[in-house]
Amino acid sequence: MKDKITIESKVHGFGLATRSRYNRGDVIHRAINATRFDAFHDRAAFIAGTMNHSCKPNVKLLLNDDVVSIVALDVIEPGEEIVCDYDQTEGTDGEARTCLCKTSTCKGTFHIRK
Repeated sequence: MKDKITIESKVHGFGLATRSRYNRGDVIHRAINATRFDAFHDRAAFIAGTMNHSCKPNVKLLLNDDVVSIVALDVIEPGEEIVCDYDQTEGTDGEARTCLCKTSTCKGTFHIRK
């Protein structure tokens, strides 16, 4: 996690960025011994807590047995904000919030667990 930094976000408040370049398919971070996405949030609070939502994410979270990985969906340049789709990790049955991502694919809302 040495190359992860917090930056002023174009989406909301502060966000997560990296000092390194990642290509599509690269693993940005991996949490081992995580059995659910909740465990990922607990084990990697810095990463999960600073990653903002976007309807056009540049990473996805993959759960495989007890390993959760953050994987690049596109090339991520140094200093570029790392964003995920909260609906992918939180589901769509939580509390709806207004989306601030302003992307061309914006759904208008995202969901978080209460």
